[in-house]
Amino acid sequence: MKFNLDTALIVAVLAAGSGAGALVDSNFWLITAVVAFILFAARRTAIERARDIAPGFDALPRDVQDFATETLDSMPDGAAAGLLRNVLRQASAIFAREGGDVIARKPVQELVHSACLVAIDVSRLDVALSSGRLKEANEGAFTSAVAARQLHARRLTDAASTLAALNASGLAQGTPESERVEQLVVDIREDAAIRLAAWAEVDSIMRRRSA
Repeated sequence: MKFNLDTALIVAVLAAGSGAGALVDSNFWLITAVVAFILFAARRTAIERARDIAPGFDALPRDVQDFATETLDSMPDGAAAGLLRNVLRQASAIFAREGGDVIARKPVQELVHSACLVAIDVSRLDVALSSGRLKEANEGAFTSAVAARQLHARRLTDAASTLAALNASGLAQGTPESERVEQLVVDIREDAAIRLAAWAEVDSIMRRRSA
């Protein structure tokens, strides 16, 4: 078992429970065993889920794993989830490899976080566009939503290909590939206002349509 915070927690529970069982009450032995088993089972489930998302996914920083997992859980298993998984595969490969510039991995974390936010917007727009109600309610808003969806999806495709290029380049800081990752993070952040405006318009129309 890879030693990490989860493993440390299980070890701490076993140590504390064993001490309590020896010094206070032997019933603590049983309680400790049950708690440790629950923690271990939860850890195994998380590992298996990570393997389903992408090979090497558990090599990503834990906060990145958690945010990406929560994002995937929040959306249907459709095109948006597929685009995000492509980004996660490339990011996982970068963190799972040995060597390379550690500093170059920092923008990768930021790009994954940004990609998760974009994927949420793509998923929302997919649901709205597929229902047919938006087009019936407002043709102009429908056209704008299609264009926004294409832009966001392209950002996710660019993110995956950019990370693949960074990994192939040897993961060095200051290369055109690493600079492209940093620029893409900036571009996605600058798109935030466009994404918010596009979704706000769609959401407002859909709410009025449902009322």
